[in-house]
Amino acid sequence: MVQNAHLNIKSFRSIKNLELSDLGQFNLLIGKNNCGKSTVLEAMYLAAAAPQIPLFAVNIGRGASTVQNEGFVTLFNDFDIEKPFSVSYSEKDYSRTIEVSAVKVDRTPQLIMHGVPQELSRIGYYEINVNASSLSKPYTVRYNQNGDTSESYVFSDSGIKNLTEDKSVRPVQFITADWQNSNVVDYIDNLIVNKQKDVLIQNLQKIDERIRDIQIGNHNFIYIDIGLSKLMPVQFIGVGARKFITIASIVSSQKDGVLLIDEFENGLHYETMNILWKAIVSMCRERNIQLFATTHSYECIESFVNAASDGNVYRIERKENEHKAIQYSAEDATSFIDKRWEMR
Repeated sequence: MVQNAHLNIKSFRSIKNLELSDLGQFNLLIGKNNCGKSTVLEAMYLAAAAPQIPLFAVNIGRGASTVQNEGFVTLFNDFDIEKPFSVSYSEKDYSRTIEVSAVKVDRTPQLIMHGVPQELSRIGYYEINVNASSLSKPYTVRYNQNGDTSESYVFSDSGIKNLTEDKSVRPVQFITADWQNSNVVDYIDNLIVNKQKDVLIQNLQKIDERIRDIQIGNHNFIYIDIGLSKLMPVQFIGVGARKFITIASIVSSQKDGVLLIDEFENGLHYETMNILWKAIVSMCRERNIQLFATTHSYECIESFVNAASDGNVYRIERKENEHKAIQYSAEDATSFIDKRWEMR
């Protein structure tokens, strides 16, 4: 069980410096729009598995369709690529730090986009060093621009060796606010191939005991068996159930990892959140998954603390360019909710 963990973020996106202390297995982030909640999830994403995961995948989660050109600049505070950024996570007997720096190369390359050479005029040409260090050993992986829109960044041979030997990497999945970036079919297919579909069925039955089976049909359509004369296409069931299938497929596919959910409440009725939170917390306990989620919803906070009595709520505050995190235990949050005090 995760206890007394710490996440420290320095010069990453809009955050100059922020520390979250006493993190546990279940962590809910609240706060006003543009206060940095999603950035905290992205920092945790990198701390868990960079550089094994694509460094710039966090931009795609923001709606960017490409990682070309100047996309990596947005990862640096105030777009200052001369100043490295870092994220570090630690708990008992485990720690991991990622530091990313940009090193300017003395050349003016051209990036091929749609067959037309274009100079990288604003930022020039940079190689990206990703320094990863844990309790075992530190190492550096260097990305460089490859001039190909489909494979913009490549690892050196020594970097690949370091990647394969890094045992500090944790399985991590990031469900963004639009819920569109998770390929549920792949997760379900993997469970079927590894004869673990029964784990998923058991988890799905936490919200609907009628579910007997789940299958992948033509054109990668997902169908569930709820005891009717025919299988039910997932598209025709409720949004809450579809979201739970996404989460259940991810959680059922991994153990001892991290799950990040941005804007949990999107598209959900407040009564549905009670059911989903109880089921998700139960699944994460069984699979030893650490959970981070964000919300703007009062009902979501209430459902979360009801489901996870050992959970923590963190209010992220931003004043000008300074950030801080205010921690509330589940007991504190319940008291505030009972008194109808505003805490979002």
